[in-house]
Amino acid sequence: MTEAVAIEPDSLAAAGSQAFNLLIDGELVDAASTFPVINPATAEPFALCPKADESMLDRAVLAARRAFASWSARPVEERAALLLRLADAMESRLEDFAALLTREQGKPLAQARMELLGSIGTLRAFSAMRIETRLLREREGSHVVEHRRPLGVVAAITHGISRSSCS
Repeated sequence: MTEAVAIEPDSLAAAGSQAFNLLIDGELVDAASTFPVINPATAEPFALCPKADESMLDRAVLAARRAFASWSARPVEERAALLLRLADAMESRLEDFAALLTREQGKPLAQARMELLGSIGTLRAFSAMRIETRLLREREGSHVVEHRRPLGVVAAITHGISRSSCS
């Protein structure tokens, strides 16, 4: 059972702790509230994690829905190039992100690096994918063709976030 920790955000800011923003509709915005991120090795807070409220979630979903049409209309090569840019940007800050993961989760630095390299590799693999139209069945007078296309916005919460931390 996790013990609740009451920490004043001002005390974290005064201690030089990191604070993060939310990215909504292409802009970094302050969160409705924050909660401390505890380093499991020291049991001390080291950052403030942004926490969106329902209206911020609604704005983010609306922005994603608006962006969907232009994103899905982009040529696949352009989308792939953007995924590669993200992979390159993550790789250029690999050590920063690995240190952050280690502080946040208490995992060894080498494991944090491997987790990030897995994410970077996944982005690169997705950038290389090409889903072509394919003929599934052809019979006299008829044929079945599979066409794959983007369907819409997807939201996901990673497995590492407990329900209690989302409320």
